[in-house]
Amino acid sequence: METEKLETLAELLQKYPNGFPMPDHLRPPEMLPKPPPCRYCECGYIIPEPTEEELKMKAQQAKIEEQSQAINTLTESMKFLTEHLAKLTTAFNEIVKEK
Repeated sequence: METEKLETLAELLQKYPNGFPMPDHLRPPEMLPKPPPCRYCECGYIIPEPTEEELKMKAQQAKIEEQSQAINTLTESMKFLTEHLAKLTTAFNEIVKEK
């Protein structure tokens, strides 16, 4: 069984020369617990999990984008209301002039 583990590890090293997550069934009992999982891109590079600061920044960016969309919507509404008010004012002035 030990030679099978070594062969499997050798295959993984050839497949991922930059490192790979150690499978639980190949992990010796004296090894430390496995680190938190990292993602790998197609090329085999490690993509680290985001830190708390990065998560906070992403949340803030999402809030900023949401507020920006709300502001844009309100701006469009104000333009529409201004145009409508101008039309109503013009119509009112014409009615007043006729009388």
